[in-house]
Amino acid sequence: MVELTKTIMEMRTQGYLTEALKLADQGLLVALESENYPYMLDLYYQKILIHHSLGDTSTMVSLMHEYGALCQRYGSSKNFMHYYLVMSLIYDLVGLREKTVEMTKKSIVYAQELQDLVMLVRCHNNLCYLEVEKGFLKEHSC
Repeated sequence: MVELTKTIMEMRTQGYLTEALKLADQGLLVALESENYPYMLDLYYQKILIHHSLGDTSTMVSLMHEYGALCQRYGSSKNFMHYYLVMSLIYDLVGLREKTVEMTKKSIVYAQELQDLVMLVRCHNNLCYLEVEKGFLKEHSC
């Protein structure tokens, strides 16, 4: 399952989104049948990111409800870090900057706990982007 998750992530980042989605769906069936909740959560996260890349916000939000419930029941710090990161993406998509910042900061707390340097950099980059955008909007508002 670790290799499957890695393959899906690589396919997603290379733009093979529909193929990655099919693999994630197949992997979810196996994880569900074997009650392998850590991999189920990883695959849900990948599916959510694929739908984000596809611009399918409604499916992304729907999957987040399921993912959040699974996190509450079976999640680890890593899963909550991912949950808050995706919530920040959703809030950003709908233009709720304060909630975007709040969710990003929650993700940072988990990334610090896990010493996940890649996620720390990603989250801090997101915060910097939001601050630059906020300044740009202030400068260019009527």
